[in-house]
Amino acid sequence: MAKSSPPSSAPSLWDKRVDKITGEVSYPRAETDAALHAEGTGELVWGTKFVIIATRAAEANSRYILDVAHVPTPGGDAATAMERFAA
Repeated sequence: MAKSSPPSSAPSLWDKRVDKITGEVSYPRAETDAALHAEGTGELVWGTKFVIIATRAAEANSRYILDVAHVPTPGGDAATAMERFAA
């Protein structure tokens, strides 16, 4: 899986780009919740962070997704997972 790196300047929802040749106006896609996050290996990646709670069955290659939750703060993976278990 390819890792993404943070853009040199992240676009905002209000940025626009104008093609110098055609004059076409476009608005770049922006993810307002994106930020730098550390992977388990310590590698920094750009994007949104989610906790996935899953279990496996006896069958090979089987997995059941029990819950998915957005991690709102850096380093909040464990706290978010525990909140979801309590819900």
